Amino acid sequence: MAQIIFTKTTDFPCASFGLKTQINFPPSVEAQRWARSENIQIMGHKTTRLEDFSFMSGDLIVGFEPGHIDRVKRTMGPLADNCQFTLAGLWCRTKIAYMHDPVARPAQYFDRCFSAIQESANALANMFPASHK
Repeated sequence: MAQIIFTKTTDFPCASFGLKTQINFPPSVEAQRWARSENIQIMGHKTTRLEDFSFMSGDLIVGFEPGHIDRVKRTMGPLADNCQFTLAGLWCRTKIAYMHDPVARPAQYFDRCFSAIQESANALANMFPASHK
């Protein structure tokens, strides 16, 4: 969701991956419901696993939980020293240092979490004004 929202605002390169997903899965039913409520088109998106993702030196990696950052760094190995890391919730007006995975949670939590993802993705996209669409 963050990738789709981010790329609606800027053409700055962005890609996403999941830590616990299968390859080429469509968005979850909950994500589809939330996206419809926000008029966001997500049906063309397919999942990419962390293990299949290609990192590049200089990447900015955005996680949802501190443990996510640790896991990604371990997967990246020495390349992690040439990248930057942040938490999505730290880009919200009300800072959130830990955004738990909303899948299989009540709709109210899912909506609150995805609204925070939307807010943080928009805030990050606004950091790249030279490339705004």
